[in-house]
Amino acid sequence: MTSFRLTVLIGSATSLTRLLGFMRDVLLAALFGAGPVADAFFIALRIPNLVRRLMGEGGWTGAYVPVATRIINAGDHSRERLLIRDSLFFITLVTVILVITGEIFAHEIIEILAPGLSADRHELSIIYFRALLPLISGATLTSLLSAILISQKKFMLQAVVPVIVNAALVSLLIYFNQFDSLEHSKMGLILAWAASIATFIQVMILALPLPFQFENGKMLKSGKSADLWSMIRMALPNFIIQFGGQFGILILLNFGSNFPSAISHLTYAERLAQLPYGFIATGLSTVALPEFASLLLNKDRQSLHQSIDRIFFLAIALVIPASLALIILAEPIVSVLFERGAFGEADRIGTGMALIGFAVGLPFAAIARVQTQLYFAHERVRVPLLAVALSTLLILSLVQLPLFSQNTLGLALSFSLGQMFLCAAQQIGLQSLSGWSANRAFWAKFFKVILASGLMALALFVANKNFGSNLIIEQVAFTRWVGLGIFCASGFGLYAFMIYFFGLWRHFR
Repeated sequence: MTSFRLTVLIGSATSLTRLLGFMRDVLLAALFGAGPVADAFFIALRIPNLVRRLMGEGGWTGAYVPVATRIINAGDHSRERLLIRDSLFFITLVTVILVITGEIFAHEIIEILAPGLSADRHELSIIYFRALLPLISGATLTSLLSAILISQKKFMLQAVVPVIVNAALVSLLIYFNQFDSLEHSKMGLILAWAASIATFIQVMILALPLPFQFENGKMLKSGKSADLWSMIRMALPNFIIQFGGQFGILILLNFGSNFPSAISHLTYAERLAQLPYGFIATGLSTVALPEFASLLLNKDRQSLHQSIDRIFFLAIALVIPASLALIILAEPIVSVLFERGAFGEADRIGTGMALIGFAVGLPFAAIARVQTQLYFAHERVRVPLLAVALSTLLILSLVQLPLFSQNTLGLALSFSLGQMFLCAAQQIGLQSLSGWSANRAFWAKFFKVILASGLMALALFVANKNFGSNLIIEQVAFTRWVGLGIFCASGFGLYAFMIYFFGLWRHFR
């Protein structure tokens, strides 16, 4: 199966998961708005969500897959089973320690995350945080099990199973939204526990194939595999790299805690930006890492360069139009998806501004993600480590300036500027690392994508200027949804036509 088709397959499954997560946020917005319970819940969820993204979106995958690929290519199945066994034991032990530590120091952790929270939001955050902490263990084990499946080039199960978590939470929220009399703070606690339980359901399903990997059914047993320590040495810098991007979001929320509802506005906007990012960056990087690692082991330099060229082109061709669409349609999208119930006009404006800020940096974040996979495949992480550290320092410096710290647009833009720097810094080292550089044919394709995206953006801008008012809250809900669907479908159709017209469609096959 081609890289594009695998990307569509995995990206679609990932997007379905994030769409369900997004539906959860829409229901949360209608239920809690951007008030005390929403702020408390989102702050409490930030650390478990951070761990999930660190582990599930590059941490263990970037460390485990290159090591396992070497073993699998050598045909040493007993050594592979030993690595799986030891990895499961080690990660289970570490995450249990982390959860216990978090339960003990919950008060201090919330104080560091959001020092500007009012007393009622602070206490609620601690309660929710303690209920959500088991999610750390479940998310980490899920990520390792997913990495095992990816190393064996079994992509679908690890992509589809996470749907269960968000499906359960969406169902619970639909039930809660039927009642006006239920206390919001208690509903938040139930949701927190439900999230933790649902994550362990993921673990149990992903673990079902594992007994067939072991002799005598010994799944968890301590060991001293040299491959385990090789994986851990790779994992530590990988976690730092992954943490860099998430730490930038933590910085925004820390500064945003000083303004009413800013935490919720930034969180809702980031979740929106994560929809195309999940489809494009997560799908491509999942496919790219084992492909890059295998080609490097086979010392097939020409095929590696072709693979890099193809995957970089796909990233650019998919993410640029998505980013432009989010920028142009930010407020209508937020209005249609969120503006109901407790979510009002001020929340629409604040979330829309944040979405524009995040969308500006979306192409750079997606390309940086693919770049990082190439560094992981080479088992060289010095450049990404340095780039992440400098980009984080840049974000921290920008948010302290009045230009960026006064509203959600400025806070989100500071994050996007950090992603731009990260992408540029990592690109500098790629040519010496892999020998690949963009040739004339690549640049020709790039400029055609820019032209096609620009024409699509112009059409969306004109349509929004003339008909965007039809998507505002005063209109009938069905009309607004249909209108937004027409906008998106028309933009996609025009872009697809331009891609075909410019002769780029064959590069997607």
